[in-house]
Amino acid sequence: MTVFENPFYLLGAGTRDDRWRISALAEEKLLSIGGDTVTAARDALTNPQKRLFAELRWFPGLGKEELANVIGFLNELKNGRKTAVPALMNSGILAALNLRLCAFPLWSFDTDAELKQIILDINRLFEAANAETVKAELNRDRIAAGFLPVSDDAELKAALRIYRDDIRQTLHDKISVLPPYRYLKLVEELFAANQAGGVFDDILAGYELDVMTEVKEQKQQIYILISALKNGDMQSADKLAAALERWNLLVLPCRRRRKEEVSGIPTARKSPTPSGSSLPN
Repeated sequence: MTVFENPFYLLGAGTRDDRWRISALAEEKLLSIGGDTVTAARDALTNPQKRLFAELRWFPGLGKEELANVIGFLNELKNGRKTAVPALMNSGILAALNLRLCAFPLWSFDTDAELKQIILDINRLFEAANAETVKAELNRDRIAAGFLPVSDDAELKAALRIYRDDIRQTLHDKISVLPPYRYLKLVEELFAANQAGGVFDDILAGYELDVMTEVKEQKQQIYILISALKNGDMQSADKLAAALERWNLLVLPCRRRRKEEVSGIPTARKSPTPSGSSLPN
């Protein structure tokens, strides 16, 4: 679900709007959006179980003015105009995280350093979005809107796992289309940042899948060149050196990740607060 498919966006609703306000907004939208779409959006926001999926991907805790600024910013990005990032005053974890996630596929990054920093910010914020923190943020707005609070921890944790999958896909869709040398460099720099976290690990896992075919091809080429060298083809030496260098470059992040998994290093790695951020907390 993109931000523009979220029921809150479709109806122009906020997380503190009650059932009557949501129904009134739905009536207004019937004039401009198809009836089935409006009905589905209204049902999603008034049904506590369905509502959770949309809430996790929205901006709980924001007032009307801040929310309007965020939506305006995202609409500008959607239309190809890069504008100033709205400042969020004392926002919760989800609002700060979703601002980055929603902007990520739309943002034209000027430098790879900027791209890396946003990914590190997303990872840092997601690690802070534990079940208790998220439940507290959602329930503040639910209670204000007159909805039953989130109480089923198992349901919330299951929803957060799906949310993590969405984050993984959002990041992968953007970075996997980078030129190969930039993709590899980005993964190396992310790893060098020494930041732990599930989203960060998902990026490395996705990278492994993306380079698997080339790694196998390079490995096969290395065997062929070694055989040729053994048979006296000295011209294969330079080709072998180049193939080995490329293979080692491709697998270096994977080997480091495996080494840390075996040694248990991830549990000791820190998630430092970045010195600078392109988007607000």
